[in-house]
Amino acid sequence: MPGIVRVHQQAFRGFFLTDLGPRFLAHLYAGFVTIPGGTMLVAESAGDVVGLLAAARAPSEFFGLMRQRQAVPMAISAVPGLLRHPVRVGERLASALFYRGERPVELPGYWLLSSLGVASDFWRRGIASALMEYFLDTCHGAGAPGVYLLTDKRNNDLVLNFYANHQFEEREVKNRRSGRSLVLMVRSFPP
Repeated sequence: MPGIVRVHQQAFRGFFLTDLGPRFLAHLYAGFVTIPGGTMLVAESAGDVVGLLAAARAPSEFFGLMRQRQAVPMAISAVPGLLRHPVRVGERLASALFYRGERPVELPGYWLLSSLGVASDFWRRGIASALMEYFLDTCHGAGAPGVYLLTDKRNNDLVLNFYANHQFEEREVKNRRSGRSLVLMVRSFPP
């Protein structure tokens, strides 16, 4: 798990989950490995993890199980982050208690792409695309009608273009009370 955590920290600097610290991230990603419905893909180079993709087949059920199995260790490991950023982390932790993957009603059966990141030394080498293509093939092969994700709308052109190049379409913008603007992106598979 340390390699996965390291990649997350490099790929998502300054993000809420990263602020919760490495122990929290280790529990989070362990859930994608051990909880039914979770998917965890990694790319390696010379035995080191250099890329990650975390996803959930049935997000509402998956995150419900995640809360049941990982809530206590995740909450305990989030304490240092809460002490460093009490208001920001406190508000987000409270909303995380009810997180279910935010799948829109009109997308039944769609899988959630939760995280996709690459270690900074390995950017622009095709690792994210390789992880994405393998994941999309897996979803389609398993009979999923498609995949959805949420990502930042503002100041995120490189990421938005990456997903557009993988045939994701912007569906809706969700504005948070914090001022953050997230865009729902969807990739549907042909029947």
